[in-house]
Formats: sequence, structure tokens, C-alpha cells
Amino acid sequence: MSFDDDVVFSKFNKMEVGEASELVLSILLTSNPPERRKMAVKKLLDLRDNNHFPEIRSAYLNETHSSVKTSFIDLISELYYKEGIEFLKTQYPSEKDWKVRKKIINSVGLSPKVRHLDIFLEGLKDSNLNIKKKAIKFLGNIEDPRALESLMNLLQYGSRGYYKELLNSIKKIFNNSNFEVIDKYIKTGNIHTKRAVPLILQKKKSKKSVNYVISLLEEDDPILKINCLSALKTLTNKDKDTTKLIINELSNEDLGVKHSAIKALGVIGDKLAVRPLLELLKDKNPKTRRYTVRSLKRLLGTSKSIKRLQNLLTSHNLIERREAIILVGLLKDSDSLDQLISFLDSKNARIRRASYKSILKLIDTESISKIYDALKSKKWQIRRWSAKILYKLIDEENEDKIIESLLNLLTDKKSNVRKTVTSILSKLDVRVVINHIKELLDTSVDWKIRRTCIRVLIKIGNQEALKLLTQYIDDDDFYIQKWVIKAIGNIRNFENIKPIIDLLEDNDDRIKLAAIKSLRNIGDERVIIPLSTKLSDTNWDIRRAAEKALDKINTDWMELL
Repeated sequence: MSFDDDVVFSKFNKMEVGEASELVLSILLTSNPPERRKMAVKKLLDLRDNNHFPEIRSAYLNETHSSVKTSFIDLISELYYKEGIEFLKTQYPSEKDWKVRKKIINSVGLSPKVRHLDIFLEGLKDSNLNIKKKAIKFLGNIEDPRALESLMNLLQYGSRGYYKELLNSIKKIFNNSNFEVIDKYIKTGNIHTKRAVPLILQKKKSKKSVNYVISLLEEDDPILKINCLSALKTLTNKDKDTTKLIINELSNEDLGVKHSAIKALGVIGDKLAVRPLLELLKDKNPKTRRYTVRSLKRLLGTSKSIKRLQNLLTSHNLIERREAIILVGLLKDSDSLDQLISFLDSKNARIRRASYKSILKLIDTESISKIYDALKSKKWQIRRWSAKILYKLIDEENEDKIIESLLNLLTDKKSNVRKTVTSILSKLDVRVVINHIKELLDTSVDWKIRRTCIRVLIKIGNQEALKLLTQYIDDDDFYIQKWVIKAIGNIRNFENIKPIIDLLEDNDDRIKLAAIKSLRNIGDERVIIPLSTKLSDTNWDIRRAAEKALDKINTDWMELL
């Protein structure tokens, strides 16, 4: 569009509507560039003058440019609703440009209060996928039963391009009076059509629907079976015969069919399915077991007794036992708690992990006492996992008691238990932990306990813990010294570095090396002179460590001497 066009079309804004419309129409009816004609159509739409349909129709029929035609369609459908829509419908079959056909069918479909069955049925034959999808959608919107067979015919092609839209439209149109059509396509339709029938019927709860779906379930096609099972989830209600048919599909070699049967049994809720589903807990396929557990949870959730499931907790098949452990946790079966606690000492790591998770699901304020008791078990794995469970159960009411119980495990004879408790306590930034550790460090002579306490303080890492650590920088235990020095060395801008500097004169070269590395990490230029004295040390490792530390603190350290 040129500057002149802008000037010309802006002048129409100052004219009367009738006069402006006549002048704009003259532009359309004479030879002008497509962009100018498009502007003219847009201006007519802005003027809202609907008294020129014959001229507009004539201009449209003479138009050859598709972008201008689509603009015409907007004008015709908005300003000339009654005669305009009918005119556009006559143009659809002969239109060669798919973009224009799409615009026509969309405008007709969005026109209010009028149903245009004929053009939408014509649209089903269109070679363009987008147009076909539009036609399918609009046929569903008008819900005209006369369109049902035409839509059903499309199912035979099994096209994924419009399958979802096609099913939705058929479901909208289908009602109980259309069973004859369904019967026809069950008998004569190909596999693609048959696959769709259960999905169409699944929202029509009736005995007829169930019978049709059951008859299709006998077919060998896996996808058809899956669709039938999906439909039966909503159509049937604890019918024993139907449940038995679904149970038979649990032995189907196709995993999709088997999984659909498992899901269906869970939704239907017939207790007849419990025993065959329990058999699947030892299935080798993880997905099969996962779906089975979910369905059994629904089936057993309202049962007064789950004895059959509890018996599986002692199964020799570890897979079956693990799934049973998971399931009793989901069902919050407190009667199984003692067994689950004993499984924390299982040689199988998955059994231990599953028991831990299930205990967390079913434990409550009344049964938590059993976990406290488990901290005193002779089995170290049970003590270790019980500590983890208590950590997960901490709240405002039981915090003090749980922390006290965990602190007692710092003296446990098993290092794995102490490591677990160390990690847990370091996450609890509370004064009671530090106070208790300080008492242990002051009174205990057991090197295992003292080292564990130091590890806890290092992991806590707050100011109070670090302040306490500095008191043990010259401890008699080499490892405690080393860990404390390293921990302090990881702190930036550490003020009291004198205790570490003093360690440069320690008789133990290992302590000297730890002190040098710590001072290097602190990075304070106050340590340059003390470190430089170590450059003449008789131990080559110490000289090298001191040189590296000085270079890291300041590459021009010699100028500061």
C-alpha cells in the first residue's frame, strides 16, 4: 500500500456513509492492484453499509486473488448474513483455493442460529485435512443425526489427522436411537471402525452398550480389546459375568491389553478380581506390578480383612513380597507394622527401602512408640532405618523427644548408624544438639564417639558450632585436629586465625600440612609472614604446600615481607 492509498482512503472517513460506499465500490469494480482492492473491502466493512449486496457479490465473482477473496468473505458473512451465507455456500464446491474454502466453511460454521448440514457434509469430502477437521467439528456442534452415517464412514480410513475430532462429533450426535447404525458398522465395518465403536458407546450406559462392547471384546485385535476394556470401566457396575471376561484378559500376551484389564478391574471394584490380581504382584514386568498395586488399593481399600495380602509379606518371591509391602503401606495397614519393621533388616536393599516408605505412610501418633523401641534393636539396620523414619516424623510436638533419641545413637557401636545419625542431626539446627555434643566431647574418652561429635558440628556449620570446633583445634586426636582445621579453613574472613598459625610449629608434619592448607583457603594476607618461614622447613612436602599457599593468597607475596 502506497502513501497515496493512505491519503485516499483516509478521505472516506470525512464523507457520508452512502457516498463513501459508492466510491469504495468503484475501486473494487475497476482494475486496481490486489492490495488496494483488499483495502477497499476492509473500508466497506468499517463503514458497515449493508445495502450493496448485488455489487459485492458481482465483485467477489470477478475476484481472482485469494487474499482479497478471504477479505470479501469476512465482509459478506458479517454485513450480509442471510443472503451472504447462502451465497458463500454456493461458491464452496467450485472454489479451487483451499484457503478460501477453509474461510468459507469457517464463516458458515460460526454463523449463529442456522444449521448448514449440506456444506459440512460436502466438507467431509475435501482433500484438505484442515477443512475436513473443521467440517467434522461443525457437524458435531449442530448435532444433526443425519450426519452420523457420513461421519461413521470416515472411521474406516483410520486417519490420525482428524480421529479425535471425529470421535467427539460422533459422540455428540449419537443417542440411544442410533443403535441400528452401530449394529450395522459392527457387522460390516473394517477394523478401524470397530475399534472406535467402544469409545463411542462408553458414555451411553445401557445393557445394549455393554452387550455390543462384550461382543467386540472377543475379537483378536489388541487395540480393539484395549478400547473395549476402557469402555467397560464406565459401562459396567460389578457384573460378575463381565468381571470374569475381563479377568480372562489378564493372561493376554499383549501388555497393553493386560494393563487395560488391570485398570478396568480396579475401577469396576468387584472383589472377585482380588485373587487373580494378587497373583500378578510377582509379574516380571514393573509396569504390570505398578498398575496391579493401584487397582488392588482401590479394591482392598474398603475391605474388612486383607489376610491374603498379609500372607504375601512372607512370600519367598522377593518381587511379590516387595509389592505386598508397598500395598500394605498404601492401605495404611497398621497390623503389618511389626513385620515391616523387621524387614528393615532384610538383606535385600529394595525390601528395606520399600518397608521404610510403607512405614512412613501408615505410622501415626499411637504407633510411633514402636519406632522408638526399634532404636534399641539388636539389628543395626533396624536402628539405622528407624532413625531415618523418626527424622521424617519430626514436628513441633515430638521434636525434643526425637532429637534426644537420635543423640543417644551417637554412641552406637556401629559406624553406619553413627554416620546416619550424624547426617540427620546436622540438618537440625537447634541448640539442644550442640549442647548435648559439647557434653559428650567433654566427658567421653571413646575416640569413636568424639570423632562422630566433631563430624556433626562440622556438618551443622553454623557460627555456634564453629565456635565450639575451635576449642578442639589442638586436640590430642590427630583426626579431630585435621577435621577441625579443614572445617575452619573453608570459612572466609575467619577472624581468629592465631590458633591455626600456632599449629605451623606443631611437631607432627601432618598437622603442619593441614594448617597450611587451611590458611591457604582462608586467604588472609596476615598469614604470609608465618607461611614464609615454612619455606625453609626440612620437609619438602611442607615447603611445597607453603609455596602454593602463598601464591594463592597473593602472587606478589614477596613484596609484603
